[in-house]
Amino acid sequence: MVSFWCGLFGLASGTYVGITAVIMADMLGTERLTSTYGISLFVNGILQLIGPPICGLWYESIPALFSILGLVLLAGASLWGFMPFIQRNRNRKTAGILT
Repeated sequence: MVSFWCGLFGLASGTYVGITAVIMADMLGTERLTSTYGISLFVNGILQLIGPPICGLWYESIPALFSILGLVLLAGASLWGFMPFIQRNRNRKTAGILT
């Protein structure tokens, strides 16, 4: 069971790293991609290094921690669903200013 969850974590982490460059290039532009992508990978590595021990300590004191953190993760990920609406609104404002 641990191997399954480790494999799933590795797949999710690899997907994150692969998609991050595309999303950052789309949102920030290719001219700022090199510096922001490096900083993003650095912060991600630190968080993956210190996150599990901290979660282990918190889990001992708060048994429902993983359910709460899972809900927070789902809420944060669901915000990406609003990105097309935000981008469309930004494009309308830009088009309104230019015309």
